[in-house]
Amino acid sequence: VLDRLPFLVLYLLPSGRVKRVFGRALGKATLRGLSFNLIDTARAEDRSKVRDAVTTALATGKAETLFINGESLDRVLSLDLRVLGDHNLVGTLRDVTDEQVRLETLETARADAEAMAAGKTQFLAGMSHELRTPLNAIIGFSDIMRNRMFGDLPGKYVEYADLIHESGAHLLDLINDILDMSKIEARRYELTLEAM
Repeated sequence: VLDRLPFLVLYLLPSGRVKRVFGRALGKATLRGLSFNLIDTARAEDRSKVRDAVTTALATGKAETLFINGESLDRVLSLDLRVLGDHNLVGTLRDVTDEQVRLETLETARADAEAMAAGKTQFLAGMSHELRTPLNAIIGFSDIMRNRMFGDLPGKYVEYADLIHESGAHLLDLINDILDMSKIEARRYELTLEAM
């Protein structure tokens, strides 16, 4: 039954030496042998990770690690170790290369999305500030016209000044809302408690 598993089950001595291999995955033929050390199956840079996993499992009862196979450097293996009652170890060895590729792709997509969101927030904040400056001038001058500070306006110009002022104030409210949204997205929005 164990030889039909889609991953490998390893029976190890405390030294990391593998005594038995069960399962039919990961090119078992390359791992098959009378006895070999699991640490030696990892690429040179990852051997310390496998050694540390064996040491941790012996100390705490279990350990997990990822490492790259020394024979096929493009394959990522997941090792899960447990201590048995006789102080030997049992471990599962799975090929998780496809999962790692998916995780890396998702991580790259997440980082790209965050960068795009930050760029959008910066753009909105900058654009909103750039629009507020001329809009404040439009509202200010239309208010001067509405209040007839330089004399009466002929005919419909008073109504036009009111429309310009109302439209400018409405547009300013929309721009302020956009600024508030960009502050919220950037986590820089400050709330103040006020009595009503």
